[in-house]
Amino acid sequence: MSRNRVHPEHFERDRPDPHSIVTRQDFAFELRLARAQCNLSVRDVAKEAGVPTSTLGGYFAGQHLPALKPPDLMSRILRALGIDRAEEIEIWLEALRRVRRSSGREEFPSPLAAAYPAAVHAVSTRAPVERSRAQPTLRGRDELVARLARVVEGAPGPRVQVLYGLGGSGKSSVALAVADIALAQDISVFWLTATDSASTSAGMYALAARIGISADRLLRCSLTDTVWDRLSELSQRWLLVLDNADDPQESLAIPRRGLTDGTGWLRPIGPATGTIIVTTRDGDPVTWGVAPPTWLGLHRLDGLHRDSGSLVLTELAGPDAGSAEDAGDLSDRLGGHPMALMLAGRFLLESRAMPAQLGDDAEPRTYRGYLESLAHGGSTELFTADENGRPARGDEASISQSCHFSLDLLAGRGLVHARALLQLLACLGSVAIPCTELLRTDTLAKSTLFPALTTRSLWRTVYALESLGLVTKSAADRDQPEMLDLHPLARDIARMGARADRRLDEYLSVITQLIDAAVRGADVENPLSWGRWRRLAGHCTALIGLLELQQAETSATRSVITLAGRAAAYQRAAGQQAQAETAFAIALKGCAGRIDENDAARLEIEHNLARLYYDQGRYAEAEQLYRDVAAARHSTLGPEHHDTLTTRHYLARTLRQSRKLDEAAELARSTYAARSQLFGERNPDTLTARHGLADLERVRENFAAAADMYADIITLRSEVLGGEHPAVLTTRQYRAETLGELDRIDEAEAEMRSVWVTNHRVRGLDHPRTVVGGHALVDLLRNNGSADEAAELSAVVLAAGCRVFGDTHPTTLAIRYSDGLIRHDLGEIAAAHRQLTAVLRDREQVLGPQHPDTRRTRETVEAIRHRMDADPTDTDF
Repeated sequence: MSRNRVHPEHFERDRPDPHSIVTRQDFAFELRLARAQCNLSVRDVAKEAGVPTSTLGGYFAGQHLPALKPPDLMSRILRALGIDRAEEIEIWLEALRRVRRSSGREEFPSPLAAAYPAAVHAVSTRAPVERSRAQPTLRGRDELVARLARVVEGAPGPRVQVLYGLGGSGKSSVALAVADIALAQDISVFWLTATDSASTSAGMYALAARIGISADRLLRCSLTDTVWDRLSELSQRWLLVLDNADDPQESLAIPRRGLTDGTGWLRPIGPATGTIIVTTRDGDPVTWGVAPPTWLGLHRLDGLHRDSGSLVLTELAGPDAGSAEDAGDLSDRLGGHPMALMLAGRFLLESRAMPAQLGDDAEPRTYRGYLESLAHGGSTELFTADENGRPARGDEASISQSCHFSLDLLAGRGLVHARALLQLLACLGSVAIPCTELLRTDTLAKSTLFPALTTRSLWRTVYALESLGLVTKSAADRDQPEMLDLHPLARDIARMGARADRRLDEYLSVITQLIDAAVRGADVENPLSWGRWRRLAGHCTALIGLLELQQAETSATRSVITLAGRAAAYQRAAGQQAQAETAFAIALKGCAGRIDENDAARLEIEHNLARLYYDQGRYAEAEQLYRDVAAARHSTLGPEHHDTLTTRHYLARTLRQSRKLDEAAELARSTYAARSQLFGERNPDTLTARHGLADLERVRENFAAAADMYADIITLRSEVLGGEHPAVLTTRQYRAETLGELDRIDEAEAEMRSVWVTNHRVRGLDHPRTVVGGHALVDLLRNNGSADEAAELSAVVLAAGCRVFGDTHPTTLAIRYSDGLIRHDLGEIAAAHRQLTAVLRDREQVLGPQHPDTRRTRETVEAIRHRMDADPTDTDF
């Protein structure tokens, strides 16, 4: 398509048509037509309207637009031009409002929704293929693995396959074996943990990114529907494993809907290109249906046959632990349960490594000795299950006993802290544990749980737990430190041990101290700290569940609640809005009945929840919650406390966004005065309050005052924070935009270019603030008449915006809107109409038909359509 530079002057008409006004140049042209029609000079019109001649000349030349204040300015100009009918004046005023909104940046951009990119980095969808190397050879499951592999490869059969059985029965190992076969055939494999709805949701966000769903699409659509729609579009075969879904109704179903009704994460798969494997302990017909749907297959994993169990034991314990007959007897006694076999085999290997000269009474060394120990322990009948596949009472007793045997073995070797360490780790969340970040000898040694602990004994204990199969350790890499995973069943058993010992209070106290130390100095607002918070947030939230196991408040209650609140605040700051809202709800649930409604920890959580509401555009909810928190902090902390003033500042910002400007101004001024008196003019919080006052002046179109205030803030912030601090760059951008409103074009453009270059260098092109700053420069260049340069930069910024936010995020839509106006300025009228029509369609879906941005786009599209109808010479449509 070639560019048709069709400018207003090319239209052969002599009467003004405000309906066709799109840009500032259009407005100036129509004004000139109105003046020519009444045959008046600029001086004549200026005298009649009471406007300086130079100012009015700028309107006619298209250098700037009439201001909206005083309210009668435009009306006086129109009446001087002979346009005095009220309905005509209103059409002109609407055109002016439309162009002013199109010529300037939105007052404050939509929340920067880093939500999606941050959530993606929190979860891996990669199959843990390295895990199989640390496990014994998978035995006794060949037929099941082959059957599932055939389904994945496209053979007839249910596309959703459920593996259920006791914890540690090898369900995940079977799924991993199938995944290995799929990967060898270039079939895409997605592996997600589904222990609860939060982990499933986080995993699905990561999956959405991997299969090409943009973040903005998820903001306006159902996560489940969107992911399923995209999966159904994939042309190549794929396998999705949902691992450890032990409460499938909670983790895989939509609230208050059935698990197998096709509305949640389990649905019939139409084309035979995809397969889902679920691993769960729950095989209850109440869960899956007495007659499960035909698209779902159920497979119960029982204990291994004697021969297979004997081979597992021999592989782990070595050939000298006894005869094959004895190994078979022990396998039978353990019910053929894979985890019990693994624990027993590794235990025997370790115990036999002890010198025989030390005596035989320390620990059993043979299959027969292990059998005798089990008998001596008096365990119940092993690994039977009722007809529904649910574990019968006492079924896991021997696994628990095997765990205790293993821990006793380590204690006998001098690793006396093994039991306490495993129970401590079990009190954390179910996600991987950053052990080198979290485990600190000095903190642990101060507790009565770990007397005389040394760094050497700590690490010997960690490695010993791994050698016995109770934990799995992954090596550190560039993105994260060493991580520990507990086997789910070992975690359950160790957690029960912590409760049985009646020492949960002590474990909670130690854990909160460890996490506090790990996140010391890690500001939740600072992206440089997000790696630590990402690894620890799930553990902070999980501690609330331990509080609920306690009869009364513990010494660690406040610390647990505070950490859960900080984790939620991190998720908000990182843009993980859905996860943050869930985390805030959990933290507040932890508060209920434990701490007072006006407690500082609870108020901090509620303050940050209000910030989440603001980010989500839920201004009414944010305002009410800020008011409640401000009143509570005023009452309990006093009107001049730092926290009280912080909530007042954010309340003022919310009121400003809701256009309650008088109340916002009063609140902002009093907050600034208090901070200035208490902390001084150079304090960062004082400067933030002062920035809020400048924003108010800008909203009220007192641009000169706003520009001067921004300049002072830039100077002080640069001295206090450094010239390239994000806060300084933001203020510089706001000032440059304000200079543009004042027609100080050269200054505005030079400053905006400088901010763009600095953002690009310091933050990188694909940073939200770089994208927003680039968009501001695009608008400025367009308004200054540099359409060609604006078009070149817009292409760069738009591509970055699509990468960072997605095609239809509000920020990207604003860039696309500007890009459409550039097409119009370049004379590509029909192309501009097509592009802006697409923006209108997306804004209607994302923002709603009555949102101000949607209405503005609709008016612009209608104006261009009106122009095209009036000028049939444009052949580009």
